[in-house]
Amino acid sequence: MSREQLVEEALRCRNSVLSVMFRYPREDVRVAGTAIRAGEPIAVALSAAGADPARYGGDAAAFDASREPDAHLGARPPDRLSPRAARRRRG
Repeated sequence: MSREQLVEEALRCRNSVLSVMFRYPREDVRVAGTAIRAGEPIAVALSAAGADPARYGGDAAAFDASREPDAHLGARPPDRLSPRAARRRRG
């Protein structure tokens, strides 16, 4: 297991996105068999995104550093530096 795998799994499993977004559909919709009327608020819990069993398997909520890294909300796009790395680069 590499350090990168360990960090990626920590970000996926314990991501720092702890907010809830609210969205409002413009028309009546059905999501996973549930009817949602136009204008009704939908709460999207971003902190649960890394624990989707459909994507990460039945043990999605478990920390497993040997898991293959995957795109997740805690991941930083590869072309962006962290603030700390940017300060080091500036000198």
